[in-house]
Amino acid sequence: MSVKQFLSSAKTKDELTVYLSKKALRHFKDKPKVFIVTSRQEVLSNSTDVQHLCCYCSSQEEADTRIILHSLDVSRRGATELYIQPPDTDVFVLAIHRYHELYRNAYFVTGVGNLKRVIPLGPIVNALGTAKTEALL
Repeated sequence: MSVKQFLSSAKTKDELTVYLSKKALRHFKDKPKVFIVTSRQEVLSNSTDVQHLCCYCSSQEEADTRIILHSLDVSRRGATELYIQPPDTDVFVLAIHRYHELYRNAYFVTGVGNLKRVIPLGPIVNALGTAKTEALL
């Protein structure tokens, strides 16, 4: 098997996701911020019980919708700030659509390194208005 075949293999990607999830959890183990990660059908956290999310995540294949489910959950649990840092802009649209259910200090983080930007969702939702944000999906 070539390196390209190995790296593009679904099994390799799955195993890498599990490995990185566990490493990230260990890194955030004693940090004050709540860190939540999904891997396969598991939902894991560094500091809070999130087992109730497993039943929802098993029916959601897309990471985009899982990210929003976790965001809604932490908002309901009383988060004071929410930073969503997804791999793509689909989550941005979903977050704008579900903003009324998220904590008001919700932010979208995009970019990498010195090009990273934190975008508050509230002003965007206010500028679009209810009709447009509800019609996004």
